[in-house]
Amino acid sequence: MIAVEALKPQTGEVVWDMAAAPGSKTTQIAAEMKNTGCILANDVDRRRLNTLRFNLNKSGVCNCIVNQADATKLRCNMSFDRILVDAPCSNSGQIRQGYSEEAFTKGEVKRKSVIQRKLIDAAEKHLKAGGVLVYSTCSLTVEENEAIADYAVKKHGFSVEKIKSKINAHEGILQHRGEVFSDDVADSLRVYPQDNGADGFFAAKMRR
Repeated sequence: MIAVEALKPQTGEVVWDMAAAPGSKTTQIAAEMKNTGCILANDVDRRRLNTLRFNLNKSGVCNCIVNQADATKLRCNMSFDRILVDAPCSNSGQIRQGYSEEAFTKGEVKRKSVIQRKLIDAAEKHLKAGGVLVYSTCSLTVEENEAIADYAVKKHGFSVEKIKSKINAHEGILQHRGEVFSDDVADSLRVYPQDNGADGFFAAKMRR
């Protein structure tokens, strides 16, 4: 729920949930918006979209357009007040649940980080001036987290804003394997599994 709390969607706004399925964050966004405005709930996987539709219908969401597409190739001229990039990742933050170590290999992390950068590029094209972008993962790897926030800052000129949360959390990491990130990447939120007896998580709130 941290990602949507950071996004802070408002009534009447236009919001893009770039990787929406199965829909827990989409329904949370709709609740914050009081079923007003418009949410574009996107996912590339048709099977996952069925779950998304089920959860939207069950929750009475009626301000949402469900779209199957590769979010990095959205073919429309829409502009959004807020965009959530809850990105596909290695899921290493969920390691307490017994996930396969195959998902955490260097090759898989690198593959996901390429997709994550493409999602940031696509979000930048469709975000209104002054709009808010929240990037989040359930990964613990720097390559999928702070490195992506740093990419958004350096390539697209985003600034990272501090996320206010009552949970136990840490600042973003600024150096990793000889790479130095922008100072404001420290304002991102890093949650380790041991911090709250739950899964690990990362979120960065950014503004143009």
